[in-house]
Amino acid sequence: MITPATVGQIKQLNRLSDDAVSQALDEFNLDKVGAQRVLENGDKFMESIRHATKASLKVLSTYDKSKNLVDVDMGNFEGEEVYSFECNYSSGYIKPESVSEQLNSLRKNFPDIEPEDFSFDEAVDLSKLPEGAEGWFVIPKWEMFGDTYFDAVKRVLISRPCNYREYQIINGLHRSAKAIVLLEMIERQQVGHKMRLVPAQLGINHLGRSVRRAEKMFTENEFGLGVYEMSIILRTHPNRLQQYIDLNINLHDEFFDFPDDELPSSPFLTFHAGRICLGATQVNHFSVYHGSATGFVPR
Repeated sequence: MITPATVGQIKQLNRLSDDAVSQALDEFNLDKVGAQRVLENGDKFMESIRHATKASLKVLSTYDKSKNLVDVDMGNFEGEEVYSFECNYSSGYIKPESVSEQLNSLRKNFPDIEPEDFSFDEAVDLSKLPEGAEGWFVIPKWEMFGDTYFDAVKRVLISRPCNYREYQIINGLHRSAKAIVLLEMIERQQVGHKMRLVPAQLGINHLGRSVRRAEKMFTENEFGLGVYEMSIILRTHPNRLQQYIDLNINLHDEFFDFPDDELPSSPFLTFHAGRICLGATQVNHFSVYHGSATGFVPR
């Protein structure tokens, strides 16, 4: 029988949470305009804190320091990386299509989108590509496809879920807190447009790394793409994943596979049995056949 945490323990955890948020606010040094923008997006701010707190509770509540277990929140996870040239972009993808070609692909894939919703910020300087990005990708705001992130994923997923496992992954997804924040930054740079131009790379930069090792290697302006973003990209760039020998695409949404899991899992996209499939593995898994897809905030 599980004994619930005491009232005193919960109060202590609340105090730790308050202290952590206060410390983060002090370290971030928000200006007045930035603070107001966060307040205007208070629901998203609270959601990102809630998801991060639940993930931390899930891990640390099973972490026994007396047994000298690996502290999953510390270190760079250097051992979760393998170098190999076995896997690559093998189906013809080299770099992104032009913005106009991507928009045409989206029109064909989603004919019910209103013509005025295809606007994008033409002032973006496409010549200033962030270091590490392969090019610019057109990614509509997910709110165009559903009331919730899960609804949007189901709508745009390149291959409709065909088994319970895929539905389980989709319905349990949580957005990466860093992705939420950095995508909001891109939206503020390109305000007033539903089509965002996002610099990205589709896995090769983090070939052979586990999800959490890749995150340790991210640059300050880099974030992991989620199932939604990558599904959109595969709509406009189907030649990125068309063979089983293509590099599998690690994504940076997360969920807990089973109630007693010590680590969260993350989804990935792979090509199997003639179709693109959605799978998941724990964030410490690494393989020569996997690499994380990431986006960047233009500086």
